[in-house]
Amino acid sequence: MFTLAINSLVLVTPDSCRVHREVGKQVPLLKMMARSKWTADQATKMETILGELYELCHLPKAEEEPHPMNQRLMVSHNVLSVVFDILSTETDVQLSEKYHQTVGVLKKAVKLLKALTMRYEDVQNQVFNNLDTLLRVRLVESDLALALKEVFANNQELCLKILPKQISKIVSLVADSQEKAPEFLELLAC
Repeated sequence: MFTLAINSLVLVTPDSCRVHREVGKQVPLLKMMARSKWTADQATKMETILGELYELCHLPKAEEEPHPMNQRLMVSHNVLSVVFDILSTETDVQLSEKYHQTVGVLKKAVKLLKALTMRYEDVQNQVFNNLDTLLRVRLVESDLALALKEVFANNQELCLKILPKQISKIVSLVADSQEKAPEFLELLAC
């Protein structure tokens, strides 16, 4: 009963109402763009929206302190599923290296994913459930490793659930991208 009461208090402050309206406007637009082939203009717009959503995930002037109320609002607006859609988009690595917009969108999506998972166990579980898909993401391996580290840090239950094939995939990512993404080694240490 108290959990339901906490969830119902989300829109108590005027700031929460503003965030609710803002997220409600931006998420459908982001979802529409995420499911199409990105033009340069769309990629720029997506980067902007993802950056704005990221800024709402933490307390003002304190990036390491999550904003639980805003995190809940975003999850209730299905921001997480849109982020998964963006990150599961097939990207041609050779082509995408020429188009920095694609890399920019992926970086912002991973940054938002990390901010949403910060000290939010429900989101950490959803990210864990999509781990196989996330381990296939290319071009932003370093950022992805740091986001996944946030999922497993201080979450012993998820650490125990990880499958041998997932550990093997992470080890192969360490071997393949030890120069580009040494952070995968830190992920294994969790």
